Amino acid sequence: MWTVFFIVSFAFHVNAQAGKAFANLKKQVKSEIQSKNAGAQEQNVTNCACEDAVTVFTFSGNMQFNYLETDICLEEDGSALLMDRTTYQYYISRNGKISGPYDEFHPDVTRFRCFGIMDYNSYPEYLSRKDGKWLITFDGKQYGPYAEINEFLVSLSKKKFVATVIRDSYAAGIDMEELEKKMENATQEEQMELAMELSKKMQDQFDSEGEMDMMPKFVSNVEGVDYDPMEGSMFNAKIKYDDICFVDYNKITGLKGNTILEVDDDFYIDGEKFWVNKDNSRYAWFDYGTLYFSDGKKCENVFSPSLIMEGNIEYIRYMYYSPDEDAVKMCRIPF
Repeated sequence: MWTVFFIVSFAFHVNAQAGKAFANLKKQVKSEIQSKNAGAQEQNVTNCACEDAVTVFTFSGNMQFNYLETDICLEEDGSALLMDRTTYQYYISRNGKISGPYDEFHPDVTRFRCFGIMDYNSYPEYLSRKDGKWLITFDGKQYGPYAEINEFLVSLSKKKFVATVIRDSYAAGIDMEELEKKMENATQEEQMELAMELSKKMQDQFDSEGEMDMMPKFVSNVEGVDYDPMEGSMFNAKIKYDDICFVDYNKITGLKGNTILEVDDDFYIDGEKFWVNKDNSRYAWFDYGTLYFSDGKKCENVFSPSLIMEGNIEYIRYMYYSPDEDAVKMCRIPF
């Protein structure tokens, strides 16, 4: 009896390491976004509106939001994902139509590659399955096969990637998500049968593979990187447009250990809300409604800033709420 419970527990532990995204964020889906910018917030008009602003969302009476608790992510096809941080519910604007709410596991949400959601469905152009294992295809070169891909990031320029992978696994080729669904709907006797079936498949995998390499490995198309995944450092692909970096409190370094930027000890760098331009001469950061630049400029009452490139020019793109139009607008500032 204890053996069965151990098998089930081990199976779901393997599944958690195989890329199932952030179950602790899951919330009950509600029918509407929280109430409109209430009280004084309705009077907060940005000082960084622009004449050529693009409309991202137009709200109707039952689609209202608090911009201070909202993030928006855009895809290249013009579709937009809105996340209400108070509930972790998501809404999608595509071709002028708004749909939702969704939770973070919905395929239409995971394809946006934002808000910390990592899902294999997010990178169909790079990740594929063959014979029960994963392959990475990048810039015409193939990497793998791997039993698991635990982390996968691509630079904003789409010229560089990093990944942490595991070559072998007892669960390779086993659809753990499908197994979990079967477990949820099964009787106790059926659960025992499923656990024994899983145990046999894992044993068969072990017998066929022989000695297995189950330690995390670092993979990248950037040459000359000496990185051990066991060190626990976190990659960041948003701080610079054409680089993937490490962030360590008040210091940003490149993959090869070169220092990109170091700020005062009393300044904490949030890798999701901090950006450095291509020659490292300027940086910007975002803090609860205000976008700050290292040259002293400030944009107030904005949200969802991001680093983009158009032509050869880098920009910080940001959103703001227009009470006159009851809409989310988008602007950009050269960076």
